Amino acid sequence: MLRPDGPTYEVILEEFVVRRLNVPVSVMGHQLRHLADIVAGQPNVTLRVLPYNARLVGGLLPKSSFALYTFADPAMAVAETINSDLVYTDPSETQRYEGHYSRLRLASLPAADSKLIRSKTKFWQMIGLGTRLRPDLFGPGQDKKQFLVFDLARNVEFFDSDIPEADGRVQPSLGERLFAQRAELLYTLHQL
Repeated sequence: MLRPDGPTYEVILEEFVVRRLNVPVSVMGHQLRHLADIVAGQPNVTLRVLPYNARLVGGLLPKSSFALYTFADPAMAVAETINSDLVYTDPSETQRYEGHYSRLRLASLPAADSKLIRSKTKFWQMIGLGTRLRPDLFGPGQDKKQFLVFDLARNVEFFDSDIPEADGRVQPSLGERLFAQRAELLYTLHQL
């Protein structure tokens, strides 16, 4: 796939995948930098990020991951399930997945905003777009007072920029918090 005459490959990665820490932070950082390096070095590979607050027009998120193979005739859609992959070749079925993909693609960040940046001007333009402090941005009296820079591709380091680092705290997931509350409730009920 990575050969110069290989097929084009486009991936839409949900922002939650980047933020959900199922592995240690160092492992996640290494994996994401590896993805960024592949995308930067391969013109036929595109990575797009679907922001968590993206608005999907005309439909909901798909219920599972899927892949479209459009080089085949007929096109194929492969939906991943827990037990197996479901392969669809009937045009009425593949068109549904093509519609899902089109909506996801429209709601995703442009490929240029999702890839490794090695232009100092473009880097500072992107930093400037997200770091402007603005009064009343979130409503009357609700000002934007701070910002975070998620630099998984190490652009700050590449350009030797001096942006202060955050403390990097990771909060328990909703599932962990619910489990802890249920366990505490059961313990309390058991004590009665």
